[in-house]
Amino acid sequence: MLWLGIVCAILAIIIVILLIKITLLHRTADEIRQGMAERLEYNTNTLISISSNDRAMCKLTDSINKELRLLRKERRRFQSGNRELKEAITNISHDLRTPLTAICGYLDLLGKEKKSAAAMRYISLIENRTQALKQLTEELFRYSIITSMPESLSLMDVSLNSVLEESIAAYYTAFKGRGIVPTIIRHSRGAELCRQFKCPKGI
Repeated sequence: MLWLGIVCAILAIIIVILLIKITLLHRTADEIRQGMAERLEYNTNTLISISSNDRAMCKLTDSINKELRLLRKERRRFQSGNRELKEAITNISHDLRTPLTAICGYLDLLGKEKKSAAAMRYISLIENRTQALKQLTEELFRYSIITSMPESLSLMDVSLNSVLEESIAAYYTAFKGRGIVPTIIRHSRGAELCRQFKCPKGI
């Protein structure tokens, strides 16, 4: 009966060791899972590290870190190519806008010259095509501006009163040319801005 008790004790020790081993493996698997999730979500250069010395888990971690290095390399290559593409779009839009503006100017000058009916028809077709191309170029330019903006924008407080004042002041000449006289009235508390426009009849 003594040997039976010894066998049972040995089995109990083995079971405890296995339970501890399984618990440590579970903890290590959780560390790998959390580390993988964090490195996929955030753009970080750190690799996954584990607290276990288990050979299989260390080998698994090394394989994952190798894939993370490759993924990071591909991400940098993609970001570099994406940045170069945005810069190319911006440069192309700038390069197209300048000659198109000159073409529109020459067409306006040509419209003031004497010409035959056929020439007028051709000039009208050229103007239509030029305006369409100019519109596409403007859309491309706006797209390049939007895509080149940083992903995270910092918010700041803006005084609406000051923005309205600057807008009115910037277009004061245009208002005056149309017979509109803008008047800005500041209230004593400074929280309200009243704009009054004195417009002639028919405007």
